[in-house]
Amino acid sequence: MSEKANPINPVFDGIDPVTLCTPAAAEAVALYRDGLGFEVISESVWPAKPWRQVWKLPNGPDLQVVELGKPRAHGGGIRIVSVPELPVVHGGRLPNQPGPYAWDFYVRNMQTTVKRIKDLGWTFRSEPQKYPLFGQDFEVTEVMLEGPQGLLHALVEYIPGQHRCVLGVDDSEETSEMIALVVVVDSVDAPRAAMVEGLGADIAMDETFSGPEVERLLDLPPDSAFQMVLMRGPSRRSARFELLESVGGSTLSSDIPHVIAPMPFADLDEAIGALRTFGVVVSDPIPTTRGSVATAVLASGVILELR
Repeated sequence: MSEKANPINPVFDGIDPVTLCTPAAAEAVALYRDGLGFEVISESVWPAKPWRQVWKLPNGPDLQVVELGKPRAHGGGIRIVSVPELPVVHGGRLPNQPGPYAWDFYVRNMQTTVKRIKDLGWTFRSEPQKYPLFGQDFEVTEVMLEGPQGLLHALVEYIPGQHRCVLGVDDSEETSEMIALVVVVDSVDAPRAAMVEGLGADIAMDETFSGPEVERLLDLPPDSAFQMVLMRGPSRRSARFELLESVGGSTLSSDIPHVIAPMPFADLDEAIGALRTFGVVVSDPIPTTRGSVATAVLASGVILELR
């Protein structure tokens, strides 16, 4: 466990619900509902003011919002916000540009899940790859789905006793809640310090990923290697937060997905102060229809919603 300088209490304990703003909301909802087995929890209209300000969206009308989840999961929900004003972000992105990059899920049966999602018209970057998980004593089988707005979705075959998620408590579920949000940063040092020393997150993994299987999963050049840092909280609530240090080549996409990471804290002012101590740009609290919210830019393209 990492040392923390004056961590706040309670500490960071997961992101819920991870929010995707997209011009193709219906397609995204269909993937999570029909492909990954999420339930639609609510459908509602949120006022443009203040939510477009909070989520750093262009001016426009009120927002159509769909929230999805796994009823027996401990967090890991998904919020889809329809924003026709945003550009379409295409797939095939490399992890060489700061910003949201991937969402992670566990699946009970890889072959069945991949077929179901392919039948819905979605594609995968490679065939499933099996490799020893770095820093652990077991292997994982993983595949990358080309998801909405250029987001990769890592589907990892569930291993009972190793993977903590809803699959361990509900035999009727075939796929888990969202397990982690992965963001690319130029360097992990500053955002890791803000999360760990400022917000009290625990580091569950800090490893260098490399090898031919990883290169095939992400379509990386030969001999690529990158640092991955996974952070979680005391209750191991999903979705966790992952930093991936930029790698993969010089060709950059002109757009990145518009993803927001909501993080609840008992004392919003304390969380704001902790991040500002580490040089993170944080707005003052903004009154909303769901209480006061502050927006933090942890790194380029990485938006935190503190509440």
